[in-house]
Amino acid sequence: MQPFGHNQSQATILEENIILKATDVQFPSKPAVNPEAKNFIRRCLAYRKDERMDVHAMVKDPYLCPPQTKQQRLQAQQQAAAAQQQAQQQQQAQQQSSTSAAAASASFASSFQAQFQGQSSGDS
Repeated sequence: MQPFGHNQSQATILEENIILKATDVQFPSKPAVNPEAKNFIRRCLAYRKDERMDVHAMVKDPYLCPPQTKQQRLQAQQQAAAAQQQAQQQQQAQQQSSTSAAAASASFASSFQAQFQGQSSGDS
């Protein structure tokens, strides 16, 4: 199936710049293509770049995703929620670790300063 230049040879398509002039994808009546596939192909081949899907959008497109049961959707949502919760816990642990490190550093600095001041006053 050719999305551009139906019933024309490749030479004719190239010579007449059919692909460069094409702004809309037309589908022949045969072979039959389901509407979801046509929509996906049209969005992949959109003439205007800002209307065309990028690779990331194509991968996430429902047309390419296998159908899921309610059970599978629920399980996927639970896994996503668990992953998000785990990421938040890791972020909190990192924040607590950095806070503890900062407190330890401040404690060390003040103890060092007190010790240094004690030596200075004892020297005079």
